[in-house]
Amino acid sequence: MMKKEKIGFAGLQLLAYITFSLCMSNFIPYMAQMGYSSLERSYALSAYAVLTILLQLFFGFLSNAFQTSKWISLVSLFLLGFFASLLFGLNQDSLVLVVLLVGFCGGLVNSLCSLIDTWIMGVNLTMAENLSRLKVFGSIGWTLGSLSSTLLINYFGFKGITLAVLTFTLGILSFSRRLPDSCHQRRKDPETVSAVNLIKNKPYLFLVFILFLLYGLVVANTGIVVDKMLALEASQFEISLKWAMGSLLEIPMYFYSMKLIHKYGNQHLLLLSSAIFVLQFLGFSLAQGSLYIVLFSSLQALTTPIILITSKFLIAELVPVNLQSSSQMIAMSIYMGGSSLLTPLISGYLGSWLGFNLTLALYAFLALVIFISLYLWIQFKPRLQENDC
Repeated sequence: MMKKEKIGFAGLQLLAYITFSLCMSNFIPYMAQMGYSSLERSYALSAYAVLTILLQLFFGFLSNAFQTSKWISLVSLFLLGFFASLLFGLNQDSLVLVVLLVGFCGGLVNSLCSLIDTWIMGVNLTMAENLSRLKVFGSIGWTLGSLSSTLLINYFGFKGITLAVLTFTLGILSFSRRLPDSCHQRRKDPETVSAVNLIKNKPYLFLVFILFLLYGLVVANTGIVVDKMLALEASQFEISLKWAMGSLLEIPMYFYSMKLIHKYGNQHLLLLSSAIFVLQFLGFSLAQGSLYIVLFSSLQALTTPIILITSKFLIAELVPVNLQSSSQMIAMSIYMGGSSLLTPLISGYLGSWLGFNLTLALYAFLALVIFISLYLWIQFKPRLQENDC
């Protein structure tokens, strides 16, 4: 039975992330084809950040109220297929409508990434321990979705994306109904009590702030970096290759992440990811061809998966057991949703004002500041925890 469950959740990760990639990797190219400027595209990316924040909090409430992660995930996947079909299937010339549709699609994708992980971790301890290995199939799915989108667009236009998203969505819904739901326990503390206790936790607040800045760099990698590729007249294949390269090289990290955590610790891996960001964004800034950007995108193997995996463990280390659920939910809504909201707007304005190269260089400097701050935090965290006790 356990083997069947692992296969089932591996299939869920694979198909879900194919669907997510088909959506996320084509927001910017679709809007560019429709004639929207970099600044207008940044409005759409910020819209899905707002929806990410709201949906994550809403899903957290529903999960506690109805004691299920499975059915919330499946209903959300159905809604994603619906909104994506409207976005890519109908050539919308209304900026407001496109912004709303991108907002719902992006918000659902970001929220579903966390919600599906929560579903898997909540089934039993064995599934939780295998989460990083199951996410390998998510990386494979993202790679397949990124590469296949080029063929779909070349042969069928963006309506091919609609057909593929609907097909995979229906496939997920048909077989995922048989997967087990997560085991929930009702929280005893009110939301307000949890929030007050977390606000008093200085190491927790600092970690969330650092994660907010780091995830902002992840968002910049999906936004202004693609804008620079478009300015360099990159082909659809090169843009798809950028997405595929990063996700494909994440696979080894997901396989060996637990071994690296046990050997080096979560803090030092997060420190490594900030150093890699410095090199990556310097490369993006100096790159004079889109293929060089694709090459520097391979460094994503040491950034995004480290942030997503270590963040959960680091947060768990800093808060008591009774605040584990709320601390994760609040942290993700802030660092994932907040950075997804602000980064596209900042990138859009800076890109229009300073140009793409200088803006990317500033992001490299930000990564350096994060690296120094993280190093100091590692040195002084024991003292801060003593003061909190």
